[in-house]
Amino acid sequence: MSQETEFPFDRSRQVTPEEHQRFKAAIEQQLGVKLRDRTIVAQPEESYESVVLQLHPKVLSWAKAEAEKQGIAYQAVINAILLQQVS
Repeated sequence: MSQETEFPFDRSRQVTPEEHQRFKAAIEQQLGVKLRDRTIVAQPEESYESVVLQLHPKVLSWAKAEAEKQGIAYQAVINAILLQQVS
């Protein structure tokens, strides 16, 4: 019997939104924590490039706090600020 080295994603099924909600509720109940909503914000039609940046810890902390307030990803906060500066 040969062992597969990778998970066969092409043969697996997708988790339904209802199952995802049940999993999330079970995790919250079991661990006694409230999980953040990880709704993906629709991307504009423009394409984005992936980059690696080294940011000062204060900048990153601020961006994450702002993102928490707005309910979005901290990368989106940083991107919005940079876009304002170049416009």
